[in-house]
Amino acid sequence: VEFPTTLEDGRLQIESLFQFDGINPDCENQEQEHIAAILVKNLSGEFLSEAKIMMELSNGTQTSFVVTNLPAERAAMVFSAENSSIKEEDVCMGIACEARWDEAVAAIPEGIAVSVEGITITVTNQTAQDIPELTVYCHSLLGEDFFGGITYMYKIENLSANETTVIEAPECIMGMAEVVRVAIT
Repeated sequence: VEFPTTLEDGRLQIESLFQFDGINPDCENQEQEHIAAILVKNLSGEFLSEAKIMMELSNGTQTSFVVTNLPAERAAMVFSAENSSIKEEDVCMGIACEARWDEAVAAIPEGIAVSVEGITITVTNQTAQDIPELTVYCHSLLGEDFFGGITYMYKIENLSANETTVIEAPECIMGMAEVVRVAIT
């Protein structure tokens, strides 16, 4: 497989397969050298709820990558879910993908305001109704791209009308969080 390559009828692009030395947020923050990593970009105009990507490598192994809650036109550095390592000469021999798209997802519902400073997330209910529960989904940010395919979820209960609450996203180990979705339940 030559990179960049597209999947899902051109809606998803794998820009590259490379080695990464460090912490793998997609495998419980395990630290390792030469972790298999890919750069995934959502080329569609839709919200990608989840994609599971399986790669067959020239060394005879298979590794999987999972990315969740990837907005349209955004990219994520996604790491091997099994924390598999690769050698520089390893290449991708085959690739498969299962993806769920959701064009109906509004990243931030009307009446909800979100601001982020570092890993501190401020959520304001600008509606006249109390919200019994909402979930904030965020990615760790590294430059313009997301660091890791997984999304961190934080539940907020009983957010009264016109009330503001502050939550921390310590899992965003690069020190920057980006809210990609807020769901009212």
